[in-house]
Amino acid sequence: MFKIFLSIIKRDFKLSYRQGNTNLNIIVFFFLSISLFPLGVGPENELLSKIGPGIVWVSALFSSVLSLDKIFQADYEDGSLEIINLSVIPLEFFVLAKALSYWLTTGLLLVILSPIFGLILSMSSKGILYLTITMLLGTPTLILIGTIGASLAVSLKRGSLLISLLI
Repeated sequence: MFKIFLSIIKRDFKLSYRQGNTNLNIIVFFFLSISLFPLGVGPENELLSKIGPGIVWVSALFSSVLSLDKIFQADYEDGSLEIINLSVIPLEFFVLAKALSYWLTTGLLLVILSPIFGLILSMSSKGILYLTITMLLGTPTLILIGTIGASLAVSLKRGSLLISLLI
């Protein structure tokens, strides 16, 4: 069972990096959304350090939801989702493997970039440490909650808006 779990993660990991654009879009959106806050709020370091964690978290939420509708879409379109549903593999393992693979390709990048954006937002080193720890714990949770919405909207052509509303 564990070998199947790892093979699903490996397959999705390879597919994600072959497509490439999705991961780049998430990182660019994360960067742009955080970079625009100092322009809109003002360059005061004290204010930015106070609202910095919230800015990073909201940007991470929107970034992770950005392409979440594609997590099951390819499997639905090629019929492999039906085969997995009929197989002896529990769907929970399949969904967990898909979510872990998605987190490794997108969520982990957001966690790695969060200290850099903490510096941009003039956060203290202690605040950056706390932000990174909470991002490390929170991004998998966001993605697991998002997989619920993605599974409900997998058969819809434009399910990304519905997933955002559900989450």
